[in-house]
Amino acid sequence: MPHDHKVTYTTEDTLARIATNWRKRHGSENKYSFDITEFIETTLKSGLKGKSLKIEFYDRDFDQDDPAYVDFDPTKSLVTLWVDRQIWKRRNQVTISRASCWRMK
Repeated sequence: MPHDHKVTYTTEDTLARIATNWRKRHGSENKYSFDITEFIETTLKSGLKGKSLKIEFYDRDFDQDDPAYVDFDPTKSLVTLWVDRQIWKRRNQVTISRASCWRMK
């Protein structure tokens, strides 16, 4: 049974700084959108200090189920990103507009 991993409160400004730093590492700080799957497979996987990232795929039973979620095992310093198989497969069909609205090509 999964357990919540408690984290300290983080302000919106702090989250924005963290996101900007990740985009800089990825070389996409001045872009309105970027390939999130490539970011996960390259920059995020190699940039987690002292933690490992594993990507697992699953098949959602219902559309209401989460399309993705994260598990963290502090005993192994392992972050597991669970992504619906169809979402990951369609990743190149989705773009994000400047207004951050999802749309299919």
